[in-house]
Amino acid sequence: MGQPVELDLGPADLVKIATRLAAEYQKMSPRHVIRVESNLSRLVGDWDEARIERIVANLLSNSVKYSPRGGEIVVRADREDREGQEWAVLTVQDQGMGIPPAELGRVFEPYYRGTNVAGSTNGTGVGLAGTRHIVEQHGGEIAVDSVVGQATTFTVHLPLIRESAELVEA
Repeated sequence: MGQPVELDLGPADLVKIATRLAAEYQKMSPRHVIRVESNLSRLVGDWDEARIERIVANLLSNSVKYSPRGGEIVVRADREDREGQEWAVLTVQDQGMGIPPAELGRVFEPYYRGTNVAGSTNGTGVGLAGTRHIVEQHGGEIAVDSVVGQATTFTVHLPLIRESAELVEA
């Protein structure tokens, strides 16, 4: 994917980013209903904010693009504790055309486009590869689950760094 880009780490609020971008995409695509769900008012991590915005934008863009009949797109931001590590969890779920099961393992490959979308929608096949690269640069993971003709859900886990006792007491 080219030269590695150094991350500009700092406090970034995933709930704020997701809410802002969902509103922007809602304005661009009124045929969809795009909503954000979160039990948290803030979800701040030590991330490169511009890169996190790109993750959310890529996933929203794909959901809009591959949901030809419109429908609902739900963005969720939450936190999860797995094996003593805190994670921010972002999910983007649409009611689009879905991804064939045989192709799920390839959607993050550079320049790969699904057989059910090639020729029907514009795209280069670099968005999800770039998204995975950014997620992995942050020490995170991305996964996809899909049912053809029903829904696709992308789930991103980004590590949260626990505040040390000294910082909490200060």
